[in-house]
Amino acid sequence: MGFSTPDVTVKNGKRHTAADAFLRPNLQRPNLRLQSGSQVTKIIFDADLRATGVEYKQGRRIKRAFARKEVVVCAGAIDSPKLLLLSGIGPQQHLRSLDIKTLVDSPGVGQNLQDHPSLLGLSWSTPKGRGSSLKRVLGPSSQLLYKRSRKGPLSAPFGVEGNAWMRLDDGGDPTVPDMQFLIVALQAGVDYGFLLSQAIEFKEEVYREYFAPYQGREGFGIGPMLTVPKSRGSVTLRSSDPFDQPLIDPNFLSHPDDMELFLKGIKFALSIGNTTAMRDGIGATFNDKPLPGCQTHPWGSDDYWRCFTRHMASTTYHPAGTCKMAPLTDPLGVVTSTLKVRGVSGLRVIDTSIMPFITSANTNAPAIMIGERGADFIKEDHGALVDK
Repeated sequence: MGFSTPDVTVKNGKRHTAADAFLRPNLQRPNLRLQSGSQVTKIIFDADLRATGVEYKQGRRIKRAFARKEVVVCAGAIDSPKLLLLSGIGPQQHLRSLDIKTLVDSPGVGQNLQDHPSLLGLSWSTPKGRGSSLKRVLGPSSQLLYKRSRKGPLSAPFGVEGNAWMRLDDGGDPTVPDMQFLIVALQAGVDYGFLLSQAIEFKEEVYREYFAPYQGREGFGIGPMLTVPKSRGSVTLRSSDPFDQPLIDPNFLSHPDDMELFLKGIKFALSIGNTTAMRDGIGATFNDKPLPGCQTHPWGSDDYWRCFTRHMASTTYHPAGTCKMAPLTDPLGVVTSTLKVRGVSGLRVIDTSIMPFITSANTNAPAIMIGERGADFIKEDHGALVDK
């Protein structure tokens, strides 16, 4: 498909969040109140199953807030299904097992969890001065450049300097990429495990054994990421306590096609990193130490890379799909085409949990779009003017 630099929501060299763009400029409006330090624990319904408000905890106090028109849930693909389940909307059998009264038996709540699994353990070392180093990224000159112009290494989105988009599977729509390659200007061992490995969440013993020979070295990484994964996971409740973390099962690699696509992605990444331009031009050498736990397979064989993938594939933090939008004929649908929760009134979910299928790219921009479109639905229903 092609290569590109990352599209990011950045302003003046700094991440520009939805809060920066939408909330902070409007904090003085009389019809907006931002209640920080609070956690919603339950949606309140009347006898007709109309959402009338929410119950929340602030400090040690349980409080309630009531809605004159409707309640909007936008807690994300993990906490939106959690809140619906705690409020009695979800698979009846699951709710009964936790002694939660079922208001609506909605089997799709918390199901259909999708994410973009990525593989960030493929890295190359380069001679000193040919790649990025911790000193170059965090050193005085880099800090001064960032302070003066908001440019330089510190303005890059976590070291991802480029993306490649490819269709590696022979079947399916040839115009839709099934693999994204994250081209990272640092290798995971460059910072001695202080930041990158924690962000990626490598197990400590794996990092220590696998990356130890490459610690402090300059280099780069190429990370395959599945853009249209076929595996589906779930979000369920651990207990009826709203302050217990939910059980998140991404179920990565449960569909065999995902494993085989990763295998193709690894081979493509190796073919790029080991080209003459990389090898002879900048002196790149692949970090080929066998991964602990996979030494029984011949290094570089398909079985070795499958083992490598099972050990190293992880989330790219793009969860979606757990309150999916679907027609009424789909029993696992949770919200309608206008994002209203089925089986009740006065309640919508507006976040990435409503995606039936995850987008074949990062979810930040789609999440903002869903918020904009959901706001239009609300305004249309309540007679407000909507710009076309």
